Amino acid sequence: MLGNASSPSTSITGLVTGETVLVWTLSNGPCANGITSDTLTVQVFDGAAGVADAGDDLNVCEPGTATVNMSASTPAFPAVGVWQVVSGTGTIANANDPNTTISDIGFGNSVFSWSIDNGACGTSSDEIGIAVFDANELPADAGPDQAFCQDTTQTQMAAVELVSETAVATWALLSGTGNIITATDPATIVDQLVVGSNVFLWSVSNGACGNTADSCIIIVNDCTELTIPDAFSPNADGVNDTYVIEGLEFYPENTFQVFNRWGSIVLDRSPYNNNWDGRSENSLNWGEDLPESTYYYILDLGNDKEAYTGYIYLKR
Repeated sequence: MLGNASSPSTSITGLVTGETVLVWTLSNGPCANGITSDTLTVQVFDGAAGVADAGDDLNVCEPGTATVNMSASTPAFPAVGVWQVVSGTGTIANANDPNTTISDIGFGNSVFSWSIDNGACGTSSDEIGIAVFDANELPADAGPDQAFCQDTTQTQMAAVELVSETAVATWALLSGTGNIITATDPATIVDQLVVGSNVFLWSVSNGACGNTADSCIIIVNDCTELTIPDAFSPNADGVNDTYVIEGLEFYPENTFQVFNRWGSIVLDRSPYNNNWDGRSENSLNWGEDLPESTYYYILDLGNDKEAYTGYIYLKR
């Protein structure tokens, strides 16, 4: 309310939060520019208004750049607010709108600030972090299980590598024994393995896109005992028709040779896979059934240890 509208120095009372525009007019009769006027704007800021609030941090899962609708505190007019990019990427549609849309937010963490200029009552600002995780990341794959003999104490893991920059992965020992050299390396070396079943877990954490895990079992067998039969009967009766050495599967570098009584080689396999059916593999009589007799063998396991030798009785 104006005290005296004709007084250039009048007082005004009852102003409320907002903006009031006053016009001061002079009338100078018949003189040139006899009537002139000027305006005066009075802004009253809300001293009780809260400080800027940009909203809660957000985690989103997208196959590409993200678009987010913001929800910041609304400034009380004549206070004004403004959005700014602090770090990362993003395109702000309307910098003065507390509920603006921000698009083109890239993978990783981006930070945006919402600042309110409350005039004579001061300014305040707040930041919001938006983390965008890549939905293209594959589920955790720890790679194939492995099996060795007791003389193997270390191996290399073969987990599937991450395809996105937002996920993190790590190896952990779930059961058994083993020392993981580099827990974040999908192809890390694991040593100090001992006989038994050793289970390792490959865990992938991808924020808003979720967490997955897969296990890899490394079995270390006690292969010190081989069972080398001294006879077999390849007579097509379905029983003992092939020469099987139990435990040989743990020695993939093996070589197995068999000789007849005259010293001629009738079998030479490297590796031998427990599938000899008593036929000759000598070039002179290849594929023929060998006669019932006693044969001499040499079994080299390929582990730098002394070869096994002995006799096999082939019974028809």
